[in-house]
Amino acid sequence: MADTISVITDGTVSGSGMFDQLMVAAKAHVQQEYAAGRITGSDYASVYLGVMQTVLQTAIQFQVNTEQVELLRQQTLQAIQQTALVTEQITKTTSETTLINQQVINTTNQNTTITKQQEQLDAQTLLISQQKLSEEAKIKDIVDSVDVVGTIGKQKTLYQAQIDGYARDAEQKLLKILVDTWTVRQTTDGDDAPSAGVDNPSILDMVNVARNGVGLSDYAQDSDADGVLDADEDANDDGVLGNDDDDGDGTANYLDSDDNTDYS
Repeated sequence: MADTISVITDGTVSGSGMFDQLMVAAKAHVQQEYAAGRITGSDYASVYLGVMQTVLQTAIQFQVNTEQVELLRQQTLQAIQQTALVTEQITKTTSETTLINQQVINTTNQNTTITKQQEQLDAQTLLISQQKLSEEAKIKDIVDSVDVVGTIGKQKTLYQAQIDGYARDAEQKLLKILVDTWTVRQTTDGDDAPSAGVDNPSILDMVNVARNGVGLSDYAQDSDADGVLDADEDANDDGVLGNDDDDGDGTANYLDSDDNTDYS
């Protein structure tokens, strides 16, 4: 308030305040009019007082307007500064939002990449597991408690059939050799022919091996029909049936129904 008054007047007639300066000009005009006789002595005081009031009101209003203008200028400056600050904040927020959006995109891409990598790892793990089972199936008949089937199973079945075929073929060839040998010896030497492992029990054993190989049961031979198999009438267990004659009648046990011996 004191600053406002000092701007309007400094309290002296010849002061530098706005009112003081305006009064100098107004007083000069009033004196000029009085000197010209356009203002009489009786009106001078009234005119002077009116001029002074008008000048004072004008000076006060001018100062008020000046202060209001300054206030508006400062408010405008503050508004501009606030606008600039808000604009800066908006720019910063926009940049941060853009950065966050990019980070979200990057994270999404990383998650997608990780998901694809996981899918690839799962596929590789499954493939390795299948390869492991395939390798096991080459050397095992049962893998994970499941019988080996499919291509590998068929291949193994074929290989086993070939192996069995070779074994059956060998058995049949050996049996044929035994039978041919026994036939030749019986033809040439009769019952006196040395067995050398080619007697009836040996041939019967080989016959049973061949029968078992093709899924047949043993051939139980009882030459003298006495209820005792030939193989069980080998009293001395030497594999030769022709030298066993318990009752000494000259007929081998396996051909003698009344040899009085039961080896069952």
